[in-house]
Amino acid sequence: KGMLDGPSKAVQHVIEDKTGEKVELTPENLPQLPVVTVRKCTDCTVVIATEVAAVKLMLEGCSNTTVILKGKVLTETLEVWGCSACALQIASPLKTVQVDACDNLKLQYQHASDFDRCLSAGAFALALTFLDAPALNGTVDLAELRAQMPDKALSAETDQFITRKIDGTLLTELIVRLSNDFPTTQREVMEFASKTRMQKDKLDEVVDGMLGSSLGKGLTETERVQMVEMVQSQSETAAAANAATEGTAAGRHAARVDFKKKAGNEAFKATEYQQAAVAYTEALALIASAPCDCGEEAVVPPAQTAAIRCNRAACFLKLGRYAQARADALAATDLQPTYAKAHFRLALAQQAENDFGGACTSFSKALQLEPKNKEAQAGLRMAEVQAERQRRQEAS
Repeated sequence: KGMLDGPSKAVQHVIEDKTGEKVELTPENLPQLPVVTVRKCTDCTVVIATEVAAVKLMLEGCSNTTVILKGKVLTETLEVWGCSACALQIASPLKTVQVDACDNLKLQYQHASDFDRCLSAGAFALALTFLDAPALNGTVDLAELRAQMPDKALSAETDQFITRKIDGTLLTELIVRLSNDFPTTQREVMEFASKTRMQKDKLDEVVDGMLGSSLGKGLTETERVQMVEMVQSQSETAAAANAATEGTAAGRHAARVDFKKKAGNEAFKATEYQQAAVAYTEALALIASAPCDCGEEAVVPPAQTAAIRCNRAACFLKLGRYAQARADALAATDLQPTYAKAHFRLALAQQAENDFGGACTSFSKALQLEPKNKEAQAGLRMAEVQAERQRRQEAS
């Protein structure tokens, strides 16, 4: 078994609040399997000896501090947060680096093969250098990225980038999320769309099959050319539609909302009402936080928002959370006054809260919109009986 197999035995080792010191970490002054954290240090140098095997390495809130990594980090992971004018000299694999809210950070790798990717948010003047491959050297700077993508309104808090070695150069790309929340980049989305186009040899195979059929044999030469063009056009259109759906901010946003809604529907069908409510809540949160670069096309139609609210109301009814069900159903009727199902679920919530008069009104509204709704008819009759009984009890 490897050192990290089985239950975690990692132990935190924190170097904190030091100024102007040199700290040398060796197996003798470290616990076994340490998670090394350098926190709030200023003008310090931290040397991690060759013999050290740490689980993870983290820097938090440091300034003008240098970390010299000679030993191993078993997870090959580095996290740097809130640091200014710090440097890391790296002589062993740190394949994955996470940099958040940092400025003037320098990451110097002895070997380019020890680096795979750097995920960053709010990074300014982040320098990545490789002693054995200086042609790869590059920087990640949010100010420069904003200038390159003026239409994105990039946020230092929420927008994340990935920097990798692509085709012999260091490439930084904005991370986007597909409908299923899978993180990717715009370039990879478009590459996928390109790959979905039918390759020429496959296209020829399909066309030959069609033309070899009894119908194809009866076509004129002009009609055969038209068929080839039609199949090619359909392939191109399908690929373009795929790219348009998830290749734009608005398309990805709408697809993610729809994905969460469908997840809620599936959970509800499986009688997993709490999980369904969570999925609908996530869909509503996405609607409320549409990316600012989506434009007007990102606005979800009121009918869809109303449907999600109404579906969540059904979950809350099943869970016995009637006040929340009433609030959601009422919001759905406000968004779409002609939504009979929303009025019906509002009535059920009101009935459960002993607001029988309100339930009668809501059942009646549902019946105005759907006169043949038998459930609403039965609900109204019951609510009228309950309202009358309640009136008599209050009068006595």
